[in-house]
Amino acid sequence: DEDRDAALKSVVRFDDPFANMARAKGAGSEPAPVTDRYDSEALEESGFNIPQGVPLHSWLKRGVPAPPNRYNIRPGRHWDGVVRGTNYEGQVWQHQATIKHRENEARGWAQSDM
Repeated sequence: DEDRDAALKSVVRFDDPFANMARAKGAGSEPAPVTDRYDSEALEESGFNIPQGVPLHSWLKRGVPAPPNRYNIRPGRHWDGVVRGTNYEGQVWQHQATIKHRENEARGWAQSDM
């Protein structure tokens, strides 16, 4: 059971976020790439395709800056720059900008008669 457990722990999985950390912490042996475990011809025949280019509807192709996000991720081939959530971050930034604007207005009115 311990050998099987060790073998299962050493397998590289596609969505493993800690794969790089495990590789750095490990015995120094590089695990085989994930794509080596699959038959590339069979993947092509089935229509499996990971797009490598920038989508046409991306902010990069539009020539305008993308909306800011808390992780400072620029749009590219992994994220097309479209906000698919509730836009909570945008509302937070809008609220902060409104508060800053009100403070500047109040400061201006308070100093106008000086």
